[in-house]
Amino acid sequence: MTVFPRNSGGGTSASDPELMQATGLDSNTLFPQTAWMRAPKGGMFANSTRPVCVGPKFSNFFATNYIPASQMADAHGADVTLPLGLSANESGWGQSHLARAQNNIAGATPNGVNGVTYSSPSSAWQNWGKQWGKRIDGVGSDADLFLQRLATDNQKAPGAIDRRGPYNTQKTSSHGDPNWARSSRQAIESVRRRLPFWLASGC
Repeated sequence: MTVFPRNSGGGTSASDPELMQATGLDSNTLFPQTAWMRAPKGGMFANSTRPVCVGPKFSNFFATNYIPASQMADAHGADVTLPLGLSANESGWGQSHLARAQNNIAGATPNGVNGVTYSSPSSAWQNWGKQWGKRIDGVGSDADLFLQRLATDNQKAPGAIDRRGPYNTQKTSSHGDPNWARSSRQAIESVRRRLPFWLASGC
């Protein structure tokens, strides 16, 4: 990933044409494979024509999770924004107690109450891939398909790829979140708005 050089001396940063000449890259094609990641007109950072910082909370989340999440997602043919969005929703952008104290980046609670403790975020992502990776094989950037597969109950489904229940029961009686799919979808969209700026600025 090529990162635009930033002016750290406090002066005026180079213009986009100067950066293009220096790097040989067109800023409009930095992310050709993920055009949907561009900020929408009138939306977040709409008036910015250059990479900007996304803020400490989001920057720390991406710095902690982007690489291990990318490795896991790439292995299963899924866009990294999908598991990152899921993690952002489950962990409150890495601010939850499970994420901070137990490296539990995706709210893994097998019994619905006690969270799993991992040695590192990387270990957590590796374990997530082992447990749920088959379900997201080949989803690409389809957020609805990603969430649909995770929400499926395979425990009694004939010929299912696993024998696991749904990722989140979405039933309050089982400690689930009835708004899980909607909030996860919103978090995925939030990741898609912010990630390009973090990749370009590193902050």
